Amino acid sequence: IEAKTTGAVFAEMAREGSLSRMVHSILITFAAVQLFGFWGFTAHYGPLRPLVIAGFSFYALGVVGVCLGGTVNGFVVPFYEGLVASAPAEQLELARQIMRFAWSLNQGLIQVGVVAESAGIFCWSVMLLCATGAWRWVGGLGLLASLVPGLGVISGALQMDFHGFGATVLVQSIWAINVGIQMSRAAFRKV
Repeated sequence: IEAKTTGAVFAEMAREGSLSRMVHSILITFAAVQLFGFWGFTAHYGPLRPLVIAGFSFYALGVVGVCLGGTVNGFVVPFYEGLVASAPAEQLELARQIMRFAWSLNQGLIQVGVVAESAGIFCWSVMLLCATGAWRWVGGLGLLASLVPGLGVISGALQMDFHGFGATVLVQSIWAINVGIQMSRAAFRKV
């Protein structure tokens, strides 16, 4: 790639920065809302139960990793691209190297986040398998929603690109929705 072409690529990426900030802001907000919901789940199931506490601890660590990874890609990278877009041609190779580092940092944070969130979901799911009724089904679904992404990332079979991360969010969100449904049913029965 010629220097002028590289500069044009950085300029185009900088122009798309507002979309990146918006998408990553939504994902970060979504992660925070889910963490809040799981805090309620933890309180419901008794915060003194070891699997409940372990689940919340792992999940919270995962949310931190995912949010930091989203911050790198959604805010740091677009800001840097804006700075580099007007840089002299001799600085563009260094800029490419820095962008590779930013990508590596994002991937590491997201991978740690997904593995930790998966560990949290696994702990909660093991606990739910000992419950009765629909909670057992939710526990079984949670095992799937935790083991597939967690082991996929650890083994290197699941990449945390747009599709891999998107599939992980989808699968784990389906599990979280089922947890919410069961919690709503339990609250409705108490009223």
